[in-house]
Amino acid sequence: MNKPLWYKKILKRGVAMTEYAILLAFIAAVAASFAGSNGLQQSIGGAIDKAVAAITGVSQGSNGNLLANMGLDPSTWHQGIVNNSTNADDDKKFLHSDIIAIEPNTTYELKVDMSKLTLKNDKKFWLGFFSTDESGRAENTGIDSGRINPTIDTTNAKYTTVYDKETQMSTITFTSKEGNTKFAMNFGDLNNSTQFADNPDIENRIKQAITLTKKQ
Repeated sequence: MNKPLWYKKILKRGVAMTEYAILLAFIAAVAASFAGSNGLQQSIGGAIDKAVAAITGVSQGSNGNLLANMGLDPSTWHQGIVNNSTNADDDKKFLHSDIIAIEPNTTYELKVDMSKLTLKNDKKFWLGFFSTDESGRAENTGIDSGRINPTIDTTNAKYTTVYDKETQMSTITFTSKEGNTKFAMNFGDLNNSTQFADNPDIENRIKQAITLTKKQ
């Protein structure tokens, strides 16, 4: 049976994009094998990241970290508001990530290096995350994790947390729901301190300590 013209065009485009990605990866591998310079290798890695983002619509670092270019803000979301039940006054006490593109029905891992997230006055660091559909609502259509203490092992319907005391590494695993395309996070301390953002270099430490990758 002959396929319609539009079907053939879509099929051809998909094949072309796949071939482009394979060719780019091959070129990068060859170049990296000759490159003794970390700077050159990082440039190659950056080119691959941009190609992946162009093909998939998801920006990520060379290690697959979707938070590689994450922005933080002390008062509000960078790219619009993810609608949730967070109290507006409490909201100002937290740090928020910008909104990251994710894929529906996909399992992700948040790795949190707690050795980089010690707070003043022995306060305890927490994080929360949301997955939403295009409307930005987490209720029913997405996941609202609530506040997670990364040092406590947890299993529930929304996520699992496994903490390794020796490495101080926490692994939080969750699966996005049908239609979920947006992901965002917020961060604070368990005392709800208004001084959380005043912890020395906390924004950079959060960016260095947390990665988000698709589970293989």
